[in-house]
Amino acid sequence: MRNMATTGNRKSTPPNRPSTLLTLAIDRLRERLPPGWRVESTGPWVPAEAKSYDALVRIEGPDAAAALLVLELRTRTSGRIPALTREKLPRAVGRTAVPVLVAPFVPPALQMELQGQQVGYIDATGNLDIRISRPGLFLSAVGALKNPWPVQRPART
Repeated sequence: MRNMATTGNRKSTPPNRPSTLLTLAIDRLRERLPPGWRVESTGPWVPAEAKSYDALVRIEGPDAAAALLVLELRTRTSGRIPALTREKLPRAVGRTAVPVLVAPFVPPALQMELQGQQVGYIDATGNLDIRISRPGLFLSAVGALKNPWPVQRPART
């Protein structure tokens, strides 16, 4: 038997690039959507005034009814996340757009806070909560309850 490297002992690194987080979010949505639903991350439907947001994702149901998700990509969730609310979205994307936080890990306390503000979330560990009224869609998944990539703090003397 040969000596083989074990991969289980290696600590993984968090997805810390916005492009990686965007790909992860779109993949998670596609995995969870029922058959007949589509996800688009770019297209002619993106209003020019909405370019200030990290990403816009369009979800279309089998009856061609569509919803717009406004993604806020964060590489860390330490500290407080500024409130992402429908009221703060520009008129160009409409008040029916759904704000969504995308991060490597969204802790349970922040998940509850976001749900209370009607803000969706997607993280790299599998936590997901998206609620859309038109077309009617509710996606929910539970991932890690504890951050697999905790921030290392220097020891105090």
